[in-house]
Amino acid sequence: MIERLKTLQAKPLSTYHQGVVNDFLRACTKWGKLTPKQEVFLTNIEGEYSQEAIEEHKQALHRLMTDEQYRADVRAVCDYYKSTGYYRSVVDSVIVFLGLGDIKNPPNLKSLDKMMTNKYATNILESINSTPKFEVGELVQLRANPSWDNIRSSGVTNKRKLLGAEAFLIIEVDSSPVSRPLTYCTTKGGTRWYKLLAMGSTDTFEVTERELKRPTKKTLGKK
Repeated sequence: MIERLKTLQAKPLSTYHQGVVNDFLRACTKWGKLTPKQEVFLTNIEGEYSQEAIEEHKQALHRLMTDEQYRADVRAVCDYYKSTGYYRSVVDSVIVFLGLGDIKNPPNLKSLDKMMTNKYATNILESINSTPKFEVGELVQLRANPSWDNIRSSGVTNKRKLLGAEAFLIIEVDSSPVSRPLTYCTTKGGTRWYKLLAMGSTDTFEVTERELKRPTKKTLGKK
């Protein structure tokens, strides 16, 4: 058992796993053995440092350190999960790592992959990485029966003003991080946020892409 622990100790362990193995080695030296639960934990750690696992870890870590598109996607998904409370430990460790790049203390890459590939993250990324359907300076209208969850303003009263406005001027695209993990629609778009100015007013709102459409000819004063 001691030789087994020393063999594992010599591998490129994370700071946490290095501490666990060191503790196990001291315990085994003193008592001559590990408890059944400790042995199971040891086996799990060994599985994470097989040659194949080490190579996969290197590739995943290299991607997180060098692939700018992937790093941007990870930041966007972290922004979403910060507001939900899920994947908190992964989010916190990823944010620290993106800032410091300490390869001795990377986030749990398996947990990161699980976070990045679930359906909510996929929907977030589809919205973020799609081409915006509207540009700054364009006029838009609200679709019929918009969801209030897809509209932001300083209060409910201001939201009601949306119903009385015929058109809006887009003054900012991607005005806030994508926070609505709804399925991307090829016709309506996704859930990126647009900052709008109600025409004939000084009121501004944020509305997701899927709630907007181009104005009718009647609205534009055309026949």
